[in-house]
Amino acid sequence: MVLALILLGHDLHDARWHEVSTRLGGGVTGVSQEIALPEPALTRLRAASEAYLVFDLSVPRGDTGRLSIEVDGRSLPGTDLVPTMLRLPEDTTVGGRDWRGYPQWWALRLTPDLLPASAGQPLAVRLTATDGSDVVVRGDRFGDQASVYEGPSFGDWPHLVPVKLQYDGDYRIPIRIGLGSTDSRSGQRDADGKWEAVPPSIASVS
Repeated sequence: MVLALILLGHDLHDARWHEVSTRLGGGVTGVSQEIALPEPALTRLRAASEAYLVFDLSVPRGDTGRLSIEVDGRSLPGTDLVPTMLRLPEDTTVGGRDWRGYPQWWALRLTPDLLPASAGQPLAVRLTATDGSDVVVRGDRFGDQASVYEGPSFGDWPHLVPVKLQYDGDYRIPIRIGLGSTDSRSGQRDADGKWEAVPPSIASVS
């Protein structure tokens, strides 16, 4: 019973306790996710003035040239990814670090031509890396992940906490929001190019 209470307290106070990290460019060279969208969610995405796919990444020196992305079968260069964090000289240059290398959301513009033709087809996304990229992608694995997103905020600057950036290198704070997707399936690719299924942990749609 004591253990259950400790775990419950952890769950209530830290929405990132279930975060997992995967390093790309070595034994794992890619991650993927298929996201099932109901028709209303797909319609909203098509009608949105702006929509993005976001990846929780740490990219050494901000070099996305070793990455490639595939969305609904269409290949895109990793250089299309844009860091969502602004450069804050008083905080992001501490220790001579490149601000683009901090843990943050990297965004890819999701245009209507990249969306599935119908709700019966999942939004399929793959992020792959060449050897030596040393990029870290983060995700979450927990019991409610099919219906709830629980993790770092999506670059919403009213929630920016500079002191937190200095403390743990991440300006984002944990949030919890319901998902508009109905299901997701994730996978990863090994150094031999073989894809295998893993519990959902790569991305979320809200």
